[in-house]
Amino acid sequence: MVMRWRRLFLISSAAALGLLFSLTVAAQESKTLAPESLPKVLAEGAKVLEKDIAAGKAEAEALQQQIKQAEGSLQNLGAQIATLKASQGAGELQLKQAQEALETFTRREAAVAAKIKQAEDMREQFSKQLSTRTNAFAGLKQEVERLKAAKHPLWKSPKFRSDWERYEQLAKQYKTGATQTLERFDELLRITGEERQSLAGVLAELTDYVETGKKEELLKRRTLGFLWETVKQTWKSLLEMPGRLAQDLSEPRLGPKVAATLRTKWAPLLGLLAVFFLLAWSAVHLRRSLLPKLALWESEVTGLGTKIIFEAGEIIVAHLFALSFVAWLALTEWVLGWWQTAVARILLLGLFVWVGLRLGLRLIQAVFAGQDQKGILPLDDRTARFYCRHFKLLLTYILVLGLFGLGLLERLGLEPDSYQILGLAFGVGLLVWVLYLLRSRHFDDLRTELPGPEWLKRRGFFLTVRVLLLAVLAAIILASLLGFQNLSAYIAQAASLFGLLLVLFWVTWQGVRGALEHALEREKGRVSKKIRQKEVVLRNYFLAIMKVVVAFLVAGALLIILNIWGVDLGFLSWLSLILNWGTNLGPFHLTLLGLGSAALALYLGRWSSRFLRILLEVRFYPRRDWDQSIRYTIANTLHYFIQAVAILMALSLLGISFSDLAIVAGGLGVGIGFGLQNIVNNFFSGLILLFERPIKVGDMLVIDGQWGQVKEIRVRSTIFQTFDRSVLIIPNSDLISSKIVNWTHYGPGINRLTLKVGVSYGSDVRRVTMILDEVCRANPRVVSEPPPQIFFEAYGDSSLNFNIWVFLATPSDRIPATHELNTAIFEAFQEAGIEVPFPQRDLHIKNWPDLSALAPSAGKAEA
Repeated sequence: MVMRWRRLFLISSAAALGLLFSLTVAAQESKTLAPESLPKVLAEGAKVLEKDIAAGKAEAEALQQQIKQAEGSLQNLGAQIATLKASQGAGELQLKQAQEALETFTRREAAVAAKIKQAEDMREQFSKQLSTRTNAFAGLKQEVERLKAAKHPLWKSPKFRSDWERYEQLAKQYKTGATQTLERFDELLRITGEERQSLAGVLAELTDYVETGKKEELLKRRTLGFLWETVKQTWKSLLEMPGRLAQDLSEPRLGPKVAATLRTKWAPLLGLLAVFFLLAWSAVHLRRSLLPKLALWESEVTGLGTKIIFEAGEIIVAHLFALSFVAWLALTEWVLGWWQTAVARILLLGLFVWVGLRLGLRLIQAVFAGQDQKGILPLDDRTARFYCRHFKLLLTYILVLGLFGLGLLERLGLEPDSYQILGLAFGVGLLVWVLYLLRSRHFDDLRTELPGPEWLKRRGFFLTVRVLLLAVLAAIILASLLGFQNLSAYIAQAASLFGLLLVLFWVTWQGVRGALEHALEREKGRVSKKIRQKEVVLRNYFLAIMKVVVAFLVAGALLIILNIWGVDLGFLSWLSLILNWGTNLGPFHLTLLGLGSAALALYLGRWSSRFLRILLEVRFYPRRDWDQSIRYTIANTLHYFIQAVAILMALSLLGISFSDLAIVAGGLGVGIGFGLQNIVNNFFSGLILLFERPIKVGDMLVIDGQWGQVKEIRVRSTIFQTFDRSVLIIPNSDLISSKIVNWTHYGPGINRLTLKVGVSYGSDVRRVTMILDEVCRANPRVVSEPPPQIFFEAYGDSSLNFNIWVFLATPSDRIPATHELNTAIFEAFQEAGIEVPFPQRDLHIKNWPDLSALAPSAGKAEA
């Protein structure tokens, strides 16, 4: 009922808000409303306000009811806390009761937090609506006051005045009611906040009490007689368990609950059925598509660990439908609210164990089938049969007796002491079984064939494991004989879980490593076959990914191991304090965690940019018929975008908000205005080169008379390599503002080469034209269409000048074509007897001087 009124209230509020908002927008756009529209606006607005006032009253009543419920809940919580404290003070609070109270209050605290979040969101939304509508009321009132001041005829109408007074009165009522609703929201938030604070306090006390109680229980010493009585009570309880199970399964209220759920929650049921069919369809299609690929990949690998992983993948894919059904059943129980019922949990646990047993047994059979049956491990038939049988029994023991059996007994309400005895028996049985398998005469054959490093296959490693197992068993037996039954049960369960966790950790590690090696191996990897030129990159990424996987696995395993052995994780709070320690730098608070996170964000940005660019190069670009310049533009744009996002994330992790960035940007503007103009100019010029693309990577340019090719377009400069193999580093702004000859702007297509040649005045012009045309057509670099063109250009001072136009396939042919054509023309002219003149001057002397006057006299000569 409350939710229905709330929906009506929000819908009506939205309608009125839209009407008044449109009125305000129209007033802002036209400055004044058309007076003719005011009566209609007032009439429609009054109707909406009447509905909103009625809906607001219903909302206020619903809030008042919630306040009363919250007050009652707070009083009930106070009474429960007082009872707990009284029991604790009298020493009557048992550990099991404290644990149950801790679970109950934890769920209650989560529910209260959700209520507070919902109330805060609704209050914020309601407050925004009230503010917007108040502004709309003010705008409408301003328009009416403007009519009144102008003595408009509409204002003199008694009906309009009556409508305005009624509208104004309704607006005041709405505002008064909305204000009261906000006050009730505040009251509800105050009461629920107090309840949350009380829950936080009692949760902290109960947590300390439970932790202290667990430690005291571990060291509590009991007699052997008590142990015997516990064993007898456990046997008696086990005999009663079938009756309890039958009673839970035949609960008379179970049928009506299911029927009521089918009647009231038919919409979620339809959605769940759609999800089921989708999961089933996906499972069938994935099975058809993945099974052949996994079989093919398994046949290609040689490593035993990788073979085991692919075999496990085939088994999982073959059972996708069963796994999907278990996942769907868990989702159904959670959506329909059946998760807390014992029957639903038992059913789900049983299905999970059944599916896990099917998968595990098939994998064990495939691994330990023996050489004759083409098993994965090359073992003789006798050893293979021994370990296949024992591992199957051990898996059944763990899943059926351990996971399902102990879990079923716990849900059926088995006494804590009896459950502890059974847990002790299960742990001891598991340790003894593993110790037997390690001491078997068949183990030496198995040890040498295990996948993994050499140190794992050494006899000394497993000898150390056997010694540790014997020490754990001795500690369990000794603790039981001394009367510390709780401690012995704790050691047995923790040691069993610890061993299973290590095995799971090792299998996961071998699986991830095998899969990555299969994909990234240099010689046989599926990815490396496609990108041979990236061997160094593949090796680096393989090592990087393996380091990340190892870090996550080790960290997760360490936390779980510490939790298994009951180590207090309070040191994590100290670690948090150390990481959050820092200093203030102006308005910013720099911490070790912030600096480390910022550095990690920058590193991941750089790593992701490089990885994505390589992925584009080897997987995306080969499927597209794009030239090198487009690829370069996309790669650089992606690099700049990822780096910008990484920098923003790093600044955010350092505690720098976007408003602070605006201040920094202003400071940078001043710096740019003084000393960074050239750098910023070159940066934006580089962006223009990348996006407008007047010059692209690979273009052939002529810069200052030097021919060359563009190799890179960087942030600040462009790398230009001449044909002499020298490199010019040119600022991007120079390329934007200067005139550059680009021979490949529209692609490396046909271009024209112009040659000039001169012949002597006595030559046959038609014969010269024919010879030049034949020479040009005979050159393989000259295209036939368009054909070469020969022009008699002019009468020179000492020659008849010809222009030769030839068309080449690519600009890169210009220099060699020039050499070849000039050589061929010279040779053809020599064979035809055509002279290629050179500039010369003839000197004509009109008056020759008397040479005797210039000679020395004879007398002087004799002297």
